[in-house]
Amino acid sequence: MAVMTSSQEHNETGMRRLSLSTMILIGLAAGVACGLFFGEGCAWLGLVGEGFVNLLQMTILPYVTVSLIANIGRLEPAQAKRLALTAGLVLLVLWAIAVAVILVIPLFFPEHASGSFFSAAMIAEPEAVDFLSLYIPANPFHSLANNIVPAVVLFSIFLGVALIGAKNKEPLLDLLDTVCDALTRVNSLIIRLTPLGMFAIAASSAGTLTFEELERLHGYLIVYTIVAVILVFWVLPMLIAACTPFTYRQVVRASRDAIMTAFATGKLFVVLPLLVEAARGLFKEIDDFSEEVDEQISVAVPLGYPFPTIGKLMALVFVPFAAWFAGRSFGFSDSLALSGSGLLSLFGSPVAALPYLLDLFRLPADLFNLFVVAGVWTARIGDTVGVMHLMAFTLLTGTAMTGVVKVRYRKVVLLLAGSAAMLLVSGGALRAYLGFLEGKLERVDVVAGMEMIGPEVESTVSDHAEPNPIPMAQGRTHLERIRERGVIRVGFNSGELPFAYFNGNGHLVGFDIEMAHRFARELGVTIEFVPFEFESLEQQLNEDHFDVAMSGIVAAYQHLGSIHYARANLDLTAAVVVRDHTREDYASVQSIRELGSVKWGVVGQPHLGARFQTRLPNIEVVSLSAHADFFDGRHEELGALVTSAEAGSAWTLRYPEFHVVIPEGVRAQGPLVYPLHGDASDLREAIDHWAYLASRNGTIDELFGHWILGEDQVRQGPRWSVIHDVLHWTE
Repeated sequence: MAVMTSSQEHNETGMRRLSLSTMILIGLAAGVACGLFFGEGCAWLGLVGEGFVNLLQMTILPYVTVSLIANIGRLEPAQAKRLALTAGLVLLVLWAIAVAVILVIPLFFPEHASGSFFSAAMIAEPEAVDFLSLYIPANPFHSLANNIVPAVVLFSIFLGVALIGAKNKEPLLDLLDTVCDALTRVNSLIIRLTPLGMFAIAASSAGTLTFEELERLHGYLIVYTIVAVILVFWVLPMLIAACTPFTYRQVVRASRDAIMTAFATGKLFVVLPLLVEAARGLFKEIDDFSEEVDEQISVAVPLGYPFPTIGKLMALVFVPFAAWFAGRSFGFSDSLALSGSGLLSLFGSPVAALPYLLDLFRLPADLFNLFVVAGVWTARIGDTVGVMHLMAFTLLTGTAMTGVVKVRYRKVVLLLAGSAAMLLVSGGALRAYLGFLEGKLERVDVVAGMEMIGPEVESTVSDHAEPNPIPMAQGRTHLERIRERGVIRVGFNSGELPFAYFNGNGHLVGFDIEMAHRFARELGVTIEFVPFEFESLEQQLNEDHFDVAMSGIVAAYQHLGSIHYARANLDLTAAVVVRDHTREDYASVQSIRELGSVKWGVVGQPHLGARFQTRLPNIEVVSLSAHADFFDGRHEELGALVTSAEAGSAWTLRYPEFHVVIPEGVRAQGPLVYPLHGDASDLREAIDHWAYLASRNGTIDELFGHWILGEDQVRQGPRWSVIHDVLHWTE
């Protein structure tokens, strides 16, 4: 492949030219500087960076396909068998290194640490990995079109193996060689654009990413990065140097272009041709390059790619971090279990594997969101480890196949001793630092920090309930009284997250509270908020304590005739909140029935529990006075709390060790309603009409996104930048 390497190149005048690695570094540094200077003004460069990555990917899958078919097809049967055995053994050695890392990582974290950081609950379960489609291509053309690399590789291997014994295969192999050479030439032209592509990617990232998540995750990021650095710049290159004729410096020098490109692009896939060329260059340096070596290298790189690399297995580092953060112990037996289950899980995507692993070790599922946030950095670091993994796989397999393996026992001892020393020193320092950090971390209560996002009307909040000071006069309607007095009285229950509750500043907030403000603003009146209890709701309405109740109430059949409902044009989904590690027990009607007799709790709305009891006679629903009684562990006998999925997700923000489950086979929805007195038909019609318009003009979507989905509806200021915050050249 005709690409620039890190070797010194000279132009016609004898002056040394900058290597590709140096130019990439310059592009990255310039991009970061540009992003910090111009801030969000660099956002458009993200399109340029995305276009560059697409160009890199354009030739890779065809290259892998053609290269594998041609080079396997040219092998002799005995040679192919030997390659399979050798490559399998090398892969097991590399996986053993990954397992060793997984066993050591928990020692970096203090025992029984108390971390309480969490993010929003994710109700939707991740899609299961379809291993058949991932590895067995029913339609190879579909796999090619959809970038399903393992399936394409398997197809290419089978076709290449079929060609081994085929007659008159040389014309086809020559044609494939020509195509492969053409693809290599195209890729070499694109690689020359790498510094410009790196500049665009770095500028857009530095100009638009925020720092908050980095501050919250830096303990995990530090551990991950240090372990990755040890693997990339010590363990793997020293392993190669200890078992092959290549020196440590040769390996690092040959790999750095691919390492930097993978880090900058976040795409291990795009550097496969670079790795092939780097391996060829190393064999040429020791004067051992031949057609046979070329074939081994061309097969080894794409052959090793579909299997989990050490960089991909590094995603498992998040699990012991999550245990530390959740204040759970993570012992040696847990590490062994993580090694086995994690290796099998990561044949698919880490995004699909991590939720399963968090559940397996009874860790808060909400922490998965932190893994996604950290992926901006860790995915790139993992790809650099993946580059060195593939380099080690290629060189160890190639030297073993050609008989030039050369084990240097002194270097093996140095590798083991150096690795142990590095892990001991870095692990001890990080353990001490994280122990100090553990005492400084504070629980971030997302729900408590939420405020209203729209204009508010003047309001008062009563601490007790009493009848309206202006009784209903004969012939007067409720709406007329509200307008004449200029006040609407709204009943609220402050324990109904996220519909009505007091936030950390003592303000009464929530979805229904903000709905009340929006409605009162349309009427041109102020609000008096009056507290109510669910048990006395009907009585308080009859005694005229308030005009309407608004606090996450789902319509109940038993109130028909005695209470009128205005509808909020929003349906809530019946669900249960359970402890994370038991959520599979509540996944379906069948799994719940298998539990036998169980008790569930419910707060204020027993009809929600009745919806489940119609399908699940084995459950007993117990009335609780407050949601916190369940979450604080005051009722250990209760396996679940019946609520709505929308309300339950808000509670799991505060208590991330719990999870919202909508059992399969018991899907039910009910309308969010606002109860009124039976004769307040005029007020009911007014609310119904207003709520309908609010659902059409985006008001309800806006409030639903903010209070229930947790989206930030408040427009944020521009990202920090020199041009805005230092020079003040922009408003």
